[in-house]
Amino acid sequence: MSGQLPHSYFWFAGISANVPTGLTVINAYNTYIPAPTNGTGSNIALGAENLSVGYTDYSPPTLGALFRGKVGIAQTTATTELDVYGTSRSQGVAPVSETVTSSTALSVQNDSIIDSRAGALTVTLADASNTDQNKLIRLLNKASMSSVVSCSRGSFKLTPNESARRLRFLADGWHVDESLNNAIPTSFYPTAQAAAVTSFTGSATGSTIGYAIAISADGLTAAVGGYADATNVGAVWVFTRTVATSTWTLQQAKLVGTVVSGSAMQGYSVALSANGDTLAVGCKADNSNAGSVVIWIRDPVTYVWTQQGSALVGSGATGAARQGTSVALSADGNVLAVGGPKNNSSVGAVWIWTRSGSTWTAYGSNPIIGSGNTGAAEMGTSVALSADGTTLAFGGPQNNTAVGAVWVWLNTAGTWAAQQSAILGTGNTGAAQVGNSIALSADGNVLAFGGYQDNSVAGAVWIYTRTAATWTIQGAKLVGTGASGAASQGTAVALSADGNMLISGGSADNSSRGAVWVFVRTAGSIWQQQGSKLVATGASASDQVGCSAAIGAHGQVVVVGGLGKTSSTGEFIQFS
Repeated sequence: MSGQLPHSYFWFAGISANVPTGLTVINAYNTYIPAPTNGTGSNIALGAENLSVGYTDYSPPTLGALFRGKVGIAQTTATTELDVYGTSRSQGVAPVSETVTSSTALSVQNDSIIDSRAGALTVTLADASNTDQNKLIRLLNKASMSSVVSCSRGSFKLTPNESARRLRFLADGWHVDESLNNAIPTSFYPTAQAAAVTSFTGSATGSTIGYAIAISADGLTAAVGGYADATNVGAVWVFTRTVATSTWTLQQAKLVGTVVSGSAMQGYSVALSANGDTLAVGCKADNSNAGSVVIWIRDPVTYVWTQQGSALVGSGATGAARQGTSVALSADGNVLAVGGPKNNSSVGAVWIWTRSGSTWTAYGSNPIIGSGNTGAAEMGTSVALSADGTTLAFGGPQNNTAVGAVWVWLNTAGTWAAQQSAILGTGNTGAAQVGNSIALSADGNVLAFGGYQDNSVAGAVWIYTRTAATWTIQGAKLVGTGASGAASQGTAVALSADGNMLISGGSADNSSRGAVWVFVRTAGSIWQQQGSKLVATGASASDQVGCSAAIGAHGQVVVVGGLGKTSSTGEFIQFS
């Protein structure tokens, strides 16, 4: 929730929100409001688009007449889903539906309910004859959990917590409709390459584009860093995506910020706010390796990117800290975490900044340094923030002679303090370099980190979850099947907003062609690999696909970098 307005009004955007009974919701754009827990409906006036409201079978909510667009009302225990259309309706009608009880083909024209008492089904959906047709598919009961819907462009999974998907048919097949679904968590997982971007205006051979990558929550904006461009000056390219064709278009000329001095290696790390309008660019070599971060903002009307203020350099560093080796932003773009792993003879540290208006202010007790390290841990090699910017995780892969470790800190009432120190990764083998990559779910309760050197460079990923203030491992370390040689799995990691989907990049797979593995958390908190590893079409040795990875908040879009493509000019790949 972004903020409270007078008279019990609330504003929501693209989130899941708990709304107490009797309150009114306004301006709820792309938002899912779950059922109230007390069995009674909330009174809701919708000045909104794309709102989905859950309710129990006790009492549906009352809808006002101020909404526009389509509103889905999900009834959690009964069998009917209502769709409300138009601009002045307070009651919906049940759509025409089919009930599917066995593995079979779904109706193309009608909405479908999967009802299987025997367990998960695998069903198929043929292409429609008309473009822009839409269709709802959902589960009826928990017995149908993990049912898979397969169509010409790939597959997606339905689970009890993510039990409905709305699809739209476009020229190239069915798409999970992001404009209608991005408020509801999804278990959609990518199955194939959808696009490859290999042309970067103004780049030079050896730019290493794709070494760092970030994506907005809606999957429509991607930022790609090439730190070696123009002899280590570095730059960032920002692309926007056309959903219907998965076409990525460069938004403007490459971004090269004003730094302190020298060849700064701009784009060594990148991060985007949820709406894609704030971009943080790490410049680890700025000012003789002291390092810095450049902030860019995109005008929401003209879409022009401009640098916001001077390059940010945290105080309190000891030696050339290489600030900007890693960066992370909160969802609103107002909290920034910056890693400087070479601080204090490579012990490492993290700096926190907050933005008010257009002014960035350093946290008063910077830098943050985890306790319990053994030797020069290089803390801040990787950093991650929760969506609200109050949970910070950072990796120190050189801890204890390159075994590695991860630290978690929590901001309470403006003060940062350690919540968990030196998570080592249970079951690591050898000098795993645990914490070389890191990711957090939106709520900060799911933590993923890679150890790309684990088990003689096979690599692995660990998942930890938080209950209250306690972090515990969730299952064994994850190693994807089908690797070719020492793949370095965990070179890059990314988590969906709900923490139920993991992307693991293995840039050394198959003579460094690279690959990506997709894992989904199923019922019982079990992580399972989904399908075979994903590889880039026509990949060559040393492309290093999977050196970086980012995922749209709800899993619709996955982008990965391949810094070695075309004599290290670089590329990025979209999987869908």
